[in-house]
Amino acid sequence: MKPHYILFIFSLLLFTSCSNTVEFPVSDIIPAAEAKAVVMKDNNENYQIKLEIDNLTEPNRLNPPKKYYVFWAETEHGSQNLGQIKVREAMLSSKKYAELETSTPHKPLRLVISAENEVDKASPGTFTVLEANVEY
Repeated sequence: MKPHYILFIFSLLLFTSCSNTVEFPVSDIIPAAEAKAVVMKDNNENYQIKLEIDNLTEPNRLNPPKKYYVFWAETEHGSQNLGQIKVREAMLSSKKYAELETSTPHKPLRLVISAENEVDKASPGTFTVLEANVEY
């Protein structure tokens, strides 16, 4: 089992029954990518989100090439930039993966990963690579 999957599974076990696992459908742009997120409301009424992606290609290998992946939450209050997703290489293989832990005070209704040339955007561009609804 991959080391980052072990950490992901361990973090899943720590969550209570109020957590939601989001499975992202296969992407037309990066079909090899396998993405999951866990959304949980914490004691401060914020939504903690743990994102895990396997087989994620570098954004500069997309067509057209981009510089960054950005993680977004679509909420009743609009889109919120949750941060940059950096592609990493697994220790014992050449497989690429990404992980991100973040939070938002707003209930996420949809999670989106876009490819961008800027990371500090206020709203996602049109190049969406992965997206999924959050079911509560």
